[in-house]
Amino acid sequence: MKRNYWLFLCLLLVAGCRTSLPPSKVRPLVVVTYSPYTYFVKRIAGPTLDVRSLIPSGENPLVFTPSMKEVKLAYDADLWFGLGKAFEKKLFSVIATHNPDLVTLNLCNNTESLEYDKEDFIWMSPKIVRTQIENIAEKLIEYFPENHSFYKENLRTFLADLEELDRDIRMTLDHIDVRSILISYPALAYFCRDYLLEQIAFNADHHSPSLSLVLKYAQEKHIAQALTQPHQNNQGIQSIAKILNIPVKMIDPFSENYLANMRYIAKTIANLP
Repeated sequence: MKRNYWLFLCLLLVAGCRTSLPPSKVRPLVVVTYSPYTYFVKRIAGPTLDVRSLIPSGENPLVFTPSMKEVKLAYDADLWFGLGKAFEKKLFSVIATHNPDLVTLNLCNNTESLEYDKEDFIWMSPKIVRTQIENIAEKLIEYFPENHSFYKENLRTFLADLEELDRDIRMTLDHIDVRSILISYPALAYFCRDYLLEQIAFNADHHSPSLSLVLKYAQEKHIAQALTQPHQNNQGIQSIAKILNIPVKMIDPFSENYLANMRYIAKTIANLP
């Protein structure tokens, strides 16, 4: 994920020069990097915490550069759940000088990074999310022990929902014959690994196979649809879909509505309504 790191640092340094005090906080503030994790933390914490994403809804997470508002948000946070991205480390190194009490947790520690998923859309695996929410709950209980029982019960119900989600996805995909996915950006590597699928991405902004190779692959695999994503250069996929006369459908891996979104993606791949 490319970002303007110099702009990052400039914004942070300017924010650090502000003399006004942040408003008093009614609830402890927890920040996450990507919007799906807003949902994860809220499912555990309920109304006990103020949970916000550093990357606002509607922004392109792959090229996002924080504004002053996002920088100030991180300055006021008590906990930060991240994924160990390079830009997070650069951001934290500066924020720590102004908010030394900020506690961070890398939710990707001890998690296998797929060689062919350079962006690590790791939340696309419900199996991995199970481990991550257990780590989130453990950290929240450590810092807010007064909510121990509440967080434990919320964790139990969330884990049950993830088990049901996994069953539903497997049932949705079990019947399909075409198990190859044509997509505009390689966001489904973990999803494909878990559910025995394969993806091929074609995006003019990134290193992709040639158009002729993708066309040949799609024809050999009898691919019947193409998947696009918000904020991506979808022209290449749309051109392929036009040549093959197959429909184009939109998915959004960054949707905060995680359970419904994962079911939608599975049904879209299975070509179900």
